[in-house]
Amino acid sequence: MTTPDHRPTDPDQLLIQVHAGRRDLERALDGISDEELMLPGMTGAWSGKDTLVHIARWDEFVANVVRHDRRDGTLYAGGYEVVIETYLEQNEIWAEEDRDVPLIEVRDRFAGAHAEVLTALDELPASEWDGEVVAWVNALIEHYPEHTPLILEWRARRAKASNP
Repeated sequence: MTTPDHRPTDPDQLLIQVHAGRRDLERALDGISDEELMLPGMTGAWSGKDTLVHIARWDEFVANVVRHDRRDGTLYAGGYEVVIETYLEQNEIWAEEDRDVPLIEVRDRFAGAHAEVLTALDELPASEWDGEVVAWVNALIEHYPEHTPLILEWRARRAKASNP
């Protein structure tokens, strides 16, 4: 089954896409040193560290959505009301909150948040894959490929600069 915009709604198909997107993202990140992760400009002004913690935040949020962290029909993440239309504002709030998180903690959160969202999705009964869950899982599916080409472009620019 798919939505009118041709995005899948079937849990198995959604999980396949989550895994594929994350695999490509991790391949793009493979081999980047801690020193390189601290350099600005990986994705826009953000460093690699900023990018990893940003992705972790959204994985954590989707895990919360899947686990039905809802009150009065409103989704909350870390105490903030979040709707998909305000994601850029939420990104800025989280970026400021996470600015001083040490890289080792960011790396742990990046891996742990992904494991958390996969566990939440695996534990969710098929009967509870409602439109809201499907929409947020599709947002997650779209999120990894947003960053993957930016990381690959950053790597290419760095390689070109070091081998003129």
